[in-house]
Amino acid sequence: MLSIALVVVSSLWITEDMALWARILCGAGAVGGALGVLYFGWRYLRSRG
Repeated sequence: MLSIALVVVSSLWITEDMALWARILCGAGAVGGALGVLYFGWRYLRSRG
């Protein structure tokens, strides 16, 4: 759930009037959250069977 929240919040905060470093940081948060979703989702599916 935390990974999904990280993707959503990071994506919502990306706006045009933000500084470049802030947009990069939000993008990195969104990518990191998406990777977390994939990783933990894959582990969950493998544990089930």
